[in-house]
Amino acid sequence: INTAQAGFKQPQSIFALMYIESLGGEFDMVITLDGFNEVALHPRENETKGIAAIFPRNWYRWAVMSPDEEVLRLRGLSVFHEKQRARRAAFFERSFLYYSPIANLVWRLLDRAAASEINKAVVALMDYKPEGVAWDTAGPVRPYATGEEMFADLADIWRRCSRGRDRVCRADGARYYHFLQPNQYLRGTKRLTAQELDLAYREDAPYVAAARAGYPFLQARGEQLRGEGVSYFDFTHVFDEVDDTLYIDTCCHFNLEGYRILGSEIAKLILEEIDREE
Repeated sequence: INTAQAGFKQPQSIFALMYIESLGGEFDMVITLDGFNEVALHPRENETKGIAAIFPRNWYRWAVMSPDEEVLRLRGLSVFHEKQRARRAAFFERSFLYYSPIANLVWRLLDRAAASEINKAVVALMDYKPEGVAWDTAGPVRPYATGEEMFADLADIWRRCSRGRDRVCRADGARYYHFLQPNQYLRGTKRLTAQELDLAYREDAPYVAAARAGYPFLQARGEQLRGEGVSYFDFTHVFDEVDDTLYIDTCCHFNLEGYRILGSEIAKLILEEIDREE
């Protein structure tokens, strides 16, 4: 049963578990694979708007009934370039130009330019700071003196939610396993292929800095989880010895082979844990 949703971050995941249980759902085993959203999304989306860290991503977009003119402009700009990019790709794919190396080069240059414009609009929307956010939109905001303080708080939320899920599962007789997901921007992990460097790696991608700054805090809190009896595993180096292309975008997602490797390694560790317990 897949309870994950795009853009979820704690405490949404623990809410989902409790919601299903409130409806009478029962689990034999709960597996969590997360981490990236917990540290990468808030600094680039909610923090710049003065929104609480525990609120869902991009909360300002959903909570404000009538976004101001600048928000609408940036949204429209992003959608415009996305549609232009899709139309151009569809045209080249259907046209005889599809077989022309020169035409393909032109398409690639235009596509990269469109991707750059989309990225600029997305970053501008993330960085936009509205004036006078109402308290019911902002939530229980905690001011951070430094970036380190913010990432420590985000990692603490993540740790407490994992510990809570573990307790809920134990109370219901279910097994709980928590895995910290890998990411291409973490230095010293996977050797990226030429295709990954071309399609799935950009130093100016919106979440790079936050991911690199936040992951060490997650890893430290993960060790605390292990000490507290949670079956937690750091999977940031799971692709270290893999030379194939696995990452498919400039965020954090994998192709089918990447998910196959993750699934196999997760199953292997779970079986080893069960064998040790027996």
